[in-house]
Amino acid sequence: MMMRDAIAAMTSWTQVLRSLVLTAIVSFLIPVGLMGGVIGLILLASYAAPLSSLSQWLLLLLLQFLGVFGGGDALEGTVTIGLASGTVGALFDAFTAFRYSGLRR
Repeated sequence: MMMRDAIAAMTSWTQVLRSLVLTAIVSFLIPVGLMGGVIGLILLASYAAPLSSLSQWLLLLLLQFLGVFGGGDALEGTVTIGLASGTVGALFDAFTAFRYSGLRR
């Protein structure tokens, strides 16, 4: 009987760990993909003659914004925002798992 409880507890912890890792990865990829998509749309809009100057200005603003979080580098800023979002997502998932485990008892 005790062995079955140990296996159930280990299975539960592996499920929680799997959920945490998956949540952290998805929470990282969503803002990184969103920033990449916005930059791609701005670059695509720069090929249209009437939107060229506006899109260059928007791209400059976005890269400056990302540079604030990356110490001057937009790519580092994007990764920093992604890591912060992934950490927060994992913390929310851990909190939910903790609250749910207390409700099962």
